[in-house]
Amino acid sequence: MIQGKEGLLGLFLIIMGLSMFMMCSVYYKTRKMQYGWMTFGFFYTFGILMLMTDNPIKSYLKVSSNSNFYSIPSLIILIIGIMLSYILLSDKGEKYVIVGILFSVGVHFIPFTSIYTIVLSALVTLNALYSFIKKDSSVFKTLLIDALLKIVMGFVLLFI
Repeated sequence: MIQGKEGLLGLFLIIMGLSMFMMCSVYYKTRKMQYGWMTFGFFYTFGILMLMTDNPIKSYLKVSSNSNFYSIPSLIILIIGIMLSYILLSDKGEKYVIVGILFSVGVHFIPFTSIYTIVLSALVTLNALYSFIKKDSSVFKTLLIDALLKIVMGFVLLFI
């Protein structure tokens, strides 16, 4: 068994990255972010339910179900960051709201206090900052990079 929160957090990040990748695919095909969000919500919910139960995937990967990988301060940072993104950036457009949320996601990894989550936090935050600064950057590319960062770090955490 992969003991501790690293295995479960790694699996969670892979699920998040795949959910975001599916969101990107739907957004790219339809150019309608609401369909992207619905796709993300479906896969995210399915993934969380999978993490909360004993199932063959977790057994096969030898991921322990006996650990909590979440952090209450992290969730508070994320909730506040998402709310502020909508409140402060909604008049600037959809891209800025999404990038604000991704920035909040990057910052919310800090309380996990693992070198891996600190590295992930820095990379996700830099990706969001680049999209803020570079006015002509594509939200699609920003989301895709974010998804890939989470998938790669998820595999690192799953197999360390």
